[in-house]
Amino acid sequence: VNLKSPLTTITSCNAEEMRERLQKSFDIVMAKQEKEKANNNNKVKAKNKTISKLKNDLDKKTKELNEKNKQNEKLTLKVQNIENSKSWKLTKPLRHLGKIIEIVFLYLSKAIYLSCLFKKDELFMYAIYNDR
Repeated sequence: VNLKSPLTTITSCNAEEMRERLQKSFDIVMAKQEKEKANNNNKVKAKNKTISKLKNDLDKKTKELNEKNKQNEKLTLKVQNIENSKSWKLTKPLRHLGKIIEIVFLYLSKAIYLSCLFKKDELFMYAIYNDR
C-alpha cells in the first residue's frame, strides 16, 4: 500500500477496496508498533536487570559500611576507656619524657655522626700533611 499516493486514488475505489487498503495500512502501523513495543520491553528488562544489580551492590555496600561503623564505635570506645583510665593519666609525664628523650637521642646521634665525619677529614688531612 502506497500511503503517499494521491487522495483521488483512494476515493476513486469502491468501499470494499478502501476497507482493504485501510486494513493493510492499519496492519502495517500495528506491526511497527508491536516491534517498537517488543524493543522497548527488551530495553526495560535490561534496565530493570541493571537496577536490580545496583540495588544488590548498594545493599552489600550498606552492610559493609554498617559493619565498619560498628568497628569504629568499638575502637573509639576502647580508646576512650584507655585514655580515661588512671594508669594512662599517671603515665602521661613518662610518655612526654620518652618523646623528649627520643628527640635528644636523635640530635645526639646526628651530632656524633657529623663529628666523626669531621674527625676523619682531619685525620686524613693530618696524614697527608705529615707524609711530606
